[in-house]
Amino acid sequence: NLGIICVRDLLLHFPYRYEDYTYAPGIAKARHNDAVTITARVRAISTRPSKNNRHLKLTEAVLEDETGSLKAMWFNQPYLEKTLKPGTTWAFAGVVDAKFGPPTLLNPVHEPVGIKVQTGRLVPVYGLSGSLTERKLRVLIASALRIAVEFDEWLPDDLRDAEHLVLLSEAIAAIHAPESKSALEAAVTRLKFDELFLH
Repeated sequence: NLGIICVRDLLLHFPYRYEDYTYAPGIAKARHNDAVTITARVRAISTRPSKNNRHLKLTEAVLEDETGSLKAMWFNQPYLEKTLKPGTTWAFAGVVDAKFGPPTLLNPVHEPVGIKVQTGRLVPVYGLSGSLTERKLRVLIASALRIAVEFDEWLPDDLRDAEHLVLLSEAIAAIHAPESKSALEAAVTRLKFDELFLH
């Protein structure tokens, strides 16, 4: 439904926005409305029905690092109990909510420490279809990025230099996995230039 037939199409399926999870302050410094990445050990995890909605199940975990502890909560994801076992350490990314109680990470994404597909960076958000999830699409694109170097550079070097544009292969890699905000801006500039030039 997204028109993705081959790997080229996959790499040309660009994000429409980003979640900024580059801020990794440690649990003790996480504040209300902060978008953070927390590397923490799962101390406890359990699932219970919601008091207000019998169709809603709440999975709650207590996360801890060397600075303190923090609650995490997911909605209708009881299967997480089998993955996030007590004693295991993960990278969690999400927004801290402390409006009505103690600081809580609501519906955070998680992944093994050091992977940095969904945590610890500018995380792309893609258009989806059907049962395709952000997690699945991000993993697929991350695995395909190694062949971004195969995109042919079609702009002449003198034109690219005059306009201060990065290589097409660099732009495609950075649009999906930007190392910094400046790298993302350079990628967006190059891809917008191509679009307007061809138009």
